Amino acid sequence: MRRFYCENIPGTGEHTKLDKEEEEHLFRTLRAKEGDELCLMDGKGLTAVVVVGKGRDVIVCEHKLYARELPELTLFLAPPRHQLMDSLLKQCAEVGVSSIVPFITERTVSVPEKDSVLARWRKILIEGCKQSGNPYFPEIVLPVAFNEAVKIFKEGKMFGFFGSIEKTGGISFSTSDANKIAWFTGPEGGFTAKEEESLINAEIKPLNIGRWTMRAETAALCGCVILAYENRKRN
Repeated sequence: MRRFYCENIPGTGEHTKLDKEEEEHLFRTLRAKEGDELCLMDGKGLTAVVVVGKGRDVIVCEHKLYARELPELTLFLAPPRHQLMDSLLKQCAEVGVSSIVPFITERTVSVPEKDSVLARWRKILIEGCKQSGNPYFPEIVLPVAFNEAVKIFKEGKMFGFFGSIEKTGGISFSTSDANKIAWFTGPEGGFTAKEEESLINAEIKPLNIGRWTMRAETAALCGCVILAYENRKRN
């Protein structure tokens, strides 16, 4: 069943219309007709099976509300170049990342254009959720300074790890620690020694997740998957 975004899903039996872009895709591209079924998602855990009615209306048949899965996983990353970042965001939506905080480090080479990037990023995340069925759209913010990212981590009372090329111990956290987990990944070339010191001082633990050197976007995604999996084994 195809999925579509609807910010405000009405009650059972009620009629609604999709926004212009979703409506055009449904009726012009997919050539939907009366009686076709589809799924609406509001990005906050609520989905609904609807049927196409007359005049491009859709009619709500039934709802399903999903509980948010724990841990809530926040990815802090130095954004890779344009197309790589776009691909990574879609994959983050597919694996269930809760929020994404891009930040700028000393070695960051790709600084996104702030005027237009946020709307595009959000659209990509929505598409990733529609494709995968993830009912919770990840939150994302404009890029912040490295020190601001560390501050967000502290204020969020998270349990954090950062990608390190050095040999490190395993993943160790208790169930009580793990409702909010953070994964920090740096740019190509990694964090500077000063940045690593700042992360360690913030009680963010170094973690080596692979034998070989990974690209920044590979490390970002692999770390998210590994941390989520390790935590679920404890619940």
